[in-house]
Amino acid sequence: MKTGSNHSRGTAIDLTLLDANGAPLDMGTGFDDMTALSAHFAADLPPAMHRNRLLLLGIMQAAGFRPIPSEWWHYELPGSRTLPLIEDGANGTPPLM
Repeated sequence: MKTGSNHSRGTAIDLTLLDANGAPLDMGTGFDDMTALSAHFAADLPPAMHRNRLLLLGIMQAAGFRPIPSEWWHYELPGSRTLPLIEDGANGTPPLM
């Protein structure tokens, strides 16, 4: 049985926000920093970083995406685990990496 991730279903995205000059807002950690500080509401972050994360959370939830608690950068569509995996080369798509 193939399990895959919501990324391999095309229903998840990892992202951040940029300021008016194109610089990433400070979220307190980088992408894929698998530490306690990556949780959306990590206690040991300054208020500005919490504000940036809440801004991203609000934007993504308003667009219909859902967060996972442990990764501030990861959002996915609700119910997407029920969708099939995108196969390499299916529908003319390039192979997944």
